[in-house]
Amino acid sequence: MDKCSFLLKPLLALLLVFTTLAFHVHASLLNTEERAFIDKHGPISLAVMYDFIPFSFVENGQHTGLVADLVQLLENKADIQFKIEIDEWANNLRKLEEKQVDAIADISYRPNRAHFSLFTTPYFEIPTVIFTRADFGGYRGLEDFSGKRVGVLNNIFYLDLLQALPGIEVVEFPDYEHLIKAVAFGSIDASIQNLTSAQHYATRHALTNIRVAGEFRIGGVGREDLRFGVQPELVIIHDILQKAMDAITPDEWRQLTQRWTDVVTLERIKQQTLALTPEEREYVRQNPVIRVQNEASFEPYNYNENGFPTGHSIDLIRLLAARVGLDVEPVSGHTWSDFMQMMAQGELDVMMNIAPNESRQEIMEFTGPYIRLAQAVYQHKDHLPIQRPEDFIGKTLALPDAFYNYEFFKNQPDIQVIPTEDSIAALILVSTQEADATLELLSVANHLSTKYGIPDLRSNSLQDTRFGRPIPLHIGVRKDEPMLKTLLQKSMDALTEQEKRELQERWISRTHASAHHVHLTREELEWLDQIPALRICAISERMPYERIDQNGQYYGAIADIIEVLKNNAGLTTRLSRQPHWQAALDALENNLCDFIANAPSIDGHQPSVSTTSSYYETPIVIATRQDAFFINNLDQTKDQTFAVLAFSEIEALIRSRFPDTKLVSYPSTEAGLDAVRKYEVFGYIDSLPSLGNTLNRSGRDNLKIGGQLDIAYQFHFAVQSQHQLLLDLLNKALLSITDETKAQIEQRWMQIAISKPADYRLIWQIGVVALLIIIAFIIWNIKLAKLNIRVQRANTQLLEVQRELEIKNRQLEQLAITDRLTRLYNRMRLEKAFEEMIDESEKTGRIFSVLLMDIDFFKRVNDTYGHLCGDAVLTDIASILKGHCSANATLARWGGEEFMVICPDMTLDEATTHADMLRQLIADHQFPDVGSCTVSIGVTQWQLGDKQKSLTLRADTALYHAKEQGRNRVCAL
Repeated sequence: MDKCSFLLKPLLALLLVFTTLAFHVHASLLNTEERAFIDKHGPISLAVMYDFIPFSFVENGQHTGLVADLVQLLENKADIQFKIEIDEWANNLRKLEEKQVDAIADISYRPNRAHFSLFTTPYFEIPTVIFTRADFGGYRGLEDFSGKRVGVLNNIFYLDLLQALPGIEVVEFPDYEHLIKAVAFGSIDASIQNLTSAQHYATRHALTNIRVAGEFRIGGVGREDLRFGVQPELVIIHDILQKAMDAITPDEWRQLTQRWTDVVTLERIKQQTLALTPEEREYVRQNPVIRVQNEASFEPYNYNENGFPTGHSIDLIRLLAARVGLDVEPVSGHTWSDFMQMMAQGELDVMMNIAPNESRQEIMEFTGPYIRLAQAVYQHKDHLPIQRPEDFIGKTLALPDAFYNYEFFKNQPDIQVIPTEDSIAALILVSTQEADATLELLSVANHLSTKYGIPDLRSNSLQDTRFGRPIPLHIGVRKDEPMLKTLLQKSMDALTEQEKRELQERWISRTHASAHHVHLTREELEWLDQIPALRICAISERMPYERIDQNGQYYGAIADIIEVLKNNAGLTTRLSRQPHWQAALDALENNLCDFIANAPSIDGHQPSVSTTSSYYETPIVIATRQDAFFINNLDQTKDQTFAVLAFSEIEALIRSRFPDTKLVSYPSTEAGLDAVRKYEVFGYIDSLPSLGNTLNRSGRDNLKIGGQLDIAYQFHFAVQSQHQLLLDLLNKALLSITDETKAQIEQRWMQIAISKPADYRLIWQIGVVALLIIIAFIIWNIKLAKLNIRVQRANTQLLEVQRELEIKNRQLEQLAITDRLTRLYNRMRLEKAFEEMIDESEKTGRIFSVLLMDIDFFKRVNDTYGHLCGDAVLTDIASILKGHCSANATLARWGGEEFMVICPDMTLDEATTHADMLRQLIADHQFPDVGSCTVSIGVTQWQLGDKQKSLTLRADTALYHAKEQGRNRVCAL
C-alpha cells in the first residue's frame, strides 16, 4: 500500500500540471492586463446588421452569416464573450458614435470616422457595384446619372462623396432589400451597393429586370472593406480583437469565407424571361399584377413576418410570375376561409400551397403539383396514438377552417370539429388538451411547434389510403382565368431542377427532407452517433419483398427501399433475422430490434407499436381453382374456408379486418396452395406480388387468381411507440424517396404477370437464352462500372493533388512577399507595388503619397527589454497600421524598425493628416512590458517624373527632418 501511494502522488501532481496547462491554452492569447480587463468588463457589446446577407443577417430568429461564425471563432481564440445587438446600419453606427456599444461589425474605414472608431484589419472586401434596370442603356461613368435618382444605404461610407457630385439626387434606404427592389420597381434609376447582398435579394424576389452596370469608384473608394470598429477609448478591446483575428489560421479563414461567399454568383440574377405567344403577351399587358394570398403563419411555406410576405410558396410565385412578366401583389390579413371566399368572388387571382378537392375544383383550375408533403396526426404526448380515421370517433378534432380535410371531418356525426384560424391555433389546442388531435402537414407542424415552443406534442401517421399518403400542393387559379393558369404552368415547366432544389433547400430543408437528401436534426444526429447501427427485424423468406440468404445478404423490394434510405439519410443498419412477421413483432416489443421492415395497418393494433406512413401499396388477392367463380368480397363466401400464411402480416390483417372469415394457417405459401388444389380450402389469400411470385415459380397450372379484396395491403415500418425520434426520422427518410425510384424498385421486384397455361418448354428455351444474354450484359456492365470507378478515383486523386499543389503554391507565393514577423508585405513586394503605382500614375495622372515611418529609439528597446519585446513592438505597430489604413493602401516593412505605406488617391496634405493620426495612435498605445513607444514619419507625394528611388529618397529626407526636430512628429516634403 505504501509503495502504491508513493507512485500515485507524483502521477496526480503531473496530471494536475497538464490539466492546468490545458485550461490556460485559450487564455494565453491575452496578456495579464487584457485578461483582467475582460474579467471586469464582461461580454463585449457588438452591433451587427440584420439584413447584410451573407455576412450578417437574421434567420429563424437567430443571428447568422459570416460575421456570426467569425464572432464564434474570436470567442474561442481569445476566450471572450460577445453580447450581440441587432439593428439596421444607421442605428448601429449611431450607437457606436454615442458610445452605446463597445464595437460594431461590417464597418469600412473612412478618415471622417476615425474620431469615433478604431479599426481592425479588414476581414473581407466586397466589390461595390452599380445596379440599373435592364432598359437603362449603356453605362460609361457616374456622369450618366446626372438628373437621375441614385439609391444608397443610410449613412453609407461613401455618402458624402456621392452627394458632392452635381446633378445626382441621392436617395437613402434603410436596408439592402428595399434598395434593390427600388431599382427593379422604378422608384430610383440606379442603386450603389455591395455585390453579394444585392445578388441575394435579386434572386430571392426574382428581380429579373436588373443588371450590373459596372463597378463603383469615386475618390479612391471602390471595394467595401469590412472591419470591426471599436470606441477610441477602448483601445484594449481593439487590441484583443486584432490579436484574436491574427490568431485565425489561413485554413480557418478559407473555410469561413468559402462557406458564406462562394455560393453567391452573378449568374444567379441573370434570369431569362420566357417566350410568350401574342395572346399571352396581350394578357400580361392587360393584367400586369396578380393577387396572391399571403397567410399569417403557414410556415415555412406561406407566412407574414414583420409585415413582409415570405416563405417557399411566396418565393415560388414571385419567381414564376417574373418569368412571364407579371408582378405579384400579396394579399395579407385574412384567414384561409376568407381567402377561399375571395377566390369565389373574384377578389383574388391565385392561391398557393393548395390541394384540389371537389368543392375547390368548382371555383379553381389547378397547375401540376410543385411539392408533396406528408401529413400526420398531432396529439398530446400522453394520449394513445390515433392511426386510422375510425380512431377519431368520439374525439374532438381541431382543424383550420376550410383546410383540405376540414369538410370531411366536419360531416362525420361522431367527431366534434373545432374550427381554428390557422395551424398554430390548432396545435396549441392539442397541446393544452382542449382538443384531442389535429391533422397537419408534418413539416408545417414540426416547424411551428419548434419555432413557437409548443410543448407536449407527438405525431403519428394515419394508416389509411386517403390520409396516409403525402399531399401534393398545387397552384390554384380562378376558373375564369385560364390564360393565367397556362402562363404559370408554362413557367413551372421551365424551372430547372437546380432552381427547384435551391428553392426547396432554402425553405423546406429547415424542417423537411428534400428529395434525395434527408436533413436530420441535431438530436437525431446525436442519437444515431450513440448507436452502432439500426437493428432491422427482417423476414428470412418473404419474396419478392425480402429474403436473407445463407450468406446474410438482404434481397427484395424492401431491401432496396432500405438501401435508398441508408444512402439518403446516412444510416447504418444491422439485420435481425426473423422466421415470420409475428416473431418480428415479438422481437420489436422485447427491444431485440429497432424497427420492423414490413408491417401492416391493423385495427386494434398493439398500443406499444407505431407505424410510419405507407411506402408501398398492393392489392390483396385470392388464389382459387380454375373452376371457381371470381370473388370481390369475402361476404360472398361466408361458408368457405381460406388458407393464409401462418404468423404472417397478411394473416394478422385479415383476422383483424374480417374476423368472421374462416381461416386455416399453413407453414408456407406452397402448402397453402396445395390445400387449395386438394379441395381442403376454397382459396389462398395473400398480397398479389407474393402470391404471383409463388404461382409463377411453382407452375401450378390448375390454380388462378380468382378474386381481389376491397382493401389493399400497405407497407409500413413499425417501431416501439415510445421511440418517437426514430419514427420521425424514418418518416422523413421515406419522404426522400422519389416516385421514380419507387417505380423502378416496384418494376424490378413486384411486377407479376399471371398467365394461362403455355408451352413451358419454349418458355424455358427462351428464358435460358435470355438469361445468358442478361448474364453477359451484367458481367460486361460490372467490368465497365469497375473501370469507371477506377477512372473516377484516379481523377479524384489527381484533382486533390492539384488542389494541394495550388494551395502550396499560394502559400509559397505569400511567403515570398510577406514579412514573417509583422505579416505585412516585404521590401520585394513593396518595390513591385511602387512600379505598378508609378506606371498607373504616369498613364492616368492618379495621385498617391508615401509614408516612411521609423520607431524612435528602437535599439534602446531591444537592449533594455530584449529582442522578444522588440518583436512585440513591431507586430503591435503593424496591427495599428493594418487597422487604420484604407483597404487599397500598401503596407510593408521597409527594413529593421522602418515601415512604409503607399496611399493611393491621397494628396500631400491628406497623407500628412493621416500620418499624424497614425503617429498619435502609436504614441497612445501601451506596448507589453515596454510601455509607450513613438515613431517619426516622413511624407511625400508622387510628382510627374518621379521613380521609386527619387520618391524613397524624398521620403527618407522628410523622415530625417522629423527626427532632427525632436522625433515623435511628422514632416512632409
